[in-house]
Amino acid sequence: EVLDAITRFELDPAFNVWAGRLLVPTDRAVLAGPFYQTTYDFPLVRKYPAIFFGRDNGLVAWGLTMSDHFKYYLGIFDGRKGGPNDSDSLLYVGHVVINLWDPEPAYYNKNSYHGRKNILAFGVGATSQKNGAGADASSQGNFSGWNADFLLDKKLNSGAVATVEAAYYSYDLGGAVNDPNLIAGDGYLAVLGYILAQPVLSGRLQPHVRFQQLDYDSGRKIDKEELGINYLFDSHNVKLSLTYGNLYDSSPNTKTKSIKVGAQLKF
Repeated sequence: EVLDAITRFELDPAFNVWAGRLLVPTDRAVLAGPFYQTTYDFPLVRKYPAIFFGRDNGLVAWGLTMSDHFKYYLGIFDGRKGGPNDSDSLLYVGHVVINLWDPEPAYYNKNSYHGRKNILAFGVGATSQKNGAGADASSQGNFSGWNADFLLDKKLNSGAVATVEAAYYSYDLGGAVNDPNLIAGDGYLAVLGYILAQPVLSGRLQPHVRFQQLDYDSGRKIDKEELGINYLFDSHNVKLSLTYGNLYDSSPNTKTKSIKVGAQLKF
């Protein structure tokens, strides 16, 4: 499966066009991807449509203004093809970000810069697709979703780095039922991280906690709390992670505890 295949027309910092298979720029989480989160795992509350790991086939116009402190994205993608979408409708996406401290002058971003930048960012995104929800044309609905996200990532005078992240998601299926891939409801996300000032051997420790909640319109609820620690050898390039998780799902009424050990090597 092709992950990314992008043709880039970068005419001016204020106006660029990317086309092909690329990340759908709905929210901060997807633009950071799984490799640049504070936590090891990608958030479960993000439920936007995609054909492969947050990617879709389409076109995005994006750019930066206000000395790179304001960034916008406007995109058109295939979205749901077949199934309920008997009208071949397209998926429309918009996303804006304002950075009050250091800018993030690229299509992508990180959710923790490990002291290399001081970030205070606010973002809002929305997406919609006519007949984009449902199992088939007999139960189709119009998919729509929007989100708001916030990131504070700051290096302190002591040399420590504090990270505070929050996001809200809202999804609507336009009355469609039995959709195998999407949900109707709300999602909540909060992350706290802290890189200790003093190194430990050749790396630095980053304890963190993450809280997630999905509230389905049907009444189902999923809660997940995680407590973890990252050992950063070379920022996001080389790190080890240990995470303890506690997940509750009201339908079925189950509680699951987990311990995960992860490693990330980028080269």
